[in-house]
Amino acid sequence: FFIETIYVLCFSLILLSIDLTSPHVKNKMSKREFIRNTRRAIINGALSDELAGHLYDNIYLIGHVARSTASAH
Repeated sequence: FFIETIYVLCFSLILLSIDLTSPHVKNKMSKREFIRNTRRAIINGALSDELAGHLYDNIYLIGHVARSTASAH
């Protein structure tokens, strides 16, 4: 059950990152929408509103989930 929560949360963060940074998405997801949608997807209630809001803020401010590492060839 815990592993499923991690998968859902990671997928939610990837989708949020794309939503907030893509110029093709006209209606960006709000913090309230992200919290509501993510809490609905995580059935066991393992995600608090505070943590979901913090995750949203990080993606909003940084613009991506993880830094890309450019390898020198």
